[in-house]
Amino acid sequence: ARNKYSALGITTWKYNAAWPAALTWQYIDWRLLPTGAYHGAKKANEGLHVQYSYDDDSVWVVNSLYQSFKDLRVSAAVYDLDMTMRLEQSEIVEVGEDGKTCAFIIKWPKTLSRTHFLDLRLYDQHGKLLTTNFYWLSTKRDRPGKKFYGVLPLSPSFYPDLSGLRELPPVKLEAECSREPEGRFPGSAALVVKLKNPSPHLAFFLQLAAVKGSRGFEVAPSFWSENNFSLLPGEERTLRVDFFEEDLEGQGPVIRVAGWNIVAAECAP
Repeated sequence: ARNKYSALGITTWKYNAAWPAALTWQYIDWRLLPTGAYHGAKKANEGLHVQYSYDDDSVWVVNSLYQSFKDLRVSAAVYDLDMTMRLEQSEIVEVGEDGKTCAFIIKWPKTLSRTHFLDLRLYDQHGKLLTTNFYWLSTKRDRPGKKFYGVLPLSPSFYPDLSGLRELPPVKLEAECSREPEGRFPGSAALVVKLKNPSPHLAFFLQLAAVKGSRGFEVAPSFWSENNFSLLPGEERTLRVDFFEEDLEGQGPVIRVAGWNIVAAECAP
């Protein structure tokens, strides 16, 4: 997207898995549940998007909408593993319709924890948060491997060290759930979930699920506004999930909150 229209295009593989595929990759698994790949692709393809470039440390605003935007504020914050802020950068930019704009180059601090984080935020001219993007990175960077037929990259010749993620302290989130009057589809229901990270630590890679009663199986399919994301210390976020009433099989809906370093919890409307 950063290289449009110099790049030849974008290829995705693959949308859904054939039953009973398990050891493969896809956006939607054979139980009709979206995977982390789905939510990552959804984030990457949003209409107005802020992103980091691994190859040259640049931060870009990519616009896939047919309208231009002015006075957008792009901010970047770099955090050590213990969530000490080590860098803060921002810039006011404009981006044309179906265009892209380079906001700035990240000026990395000379010293950082081996595993660290980059948080990007995009605001409109009134200060309203439009979108975010979050990266976990390493001072030991990826290095490209050999290319297949000189074109397609194979496995990297050097992998980043992200083992510091194992040291993240456990986090217990505050969660509230409420019912919406109606779902987006005929016969569907919807819940709104409000999450807050009250701790001084990162709540890393949250995974939410609508389940059938307390500790029941996940409702499939479920349609989340966002999932598989992280919350900074003190950060709050409101999400929505839609699902079909009949898939509850007579049970009450419950939201299960889990994640990499999350103390598992449930909430119900």
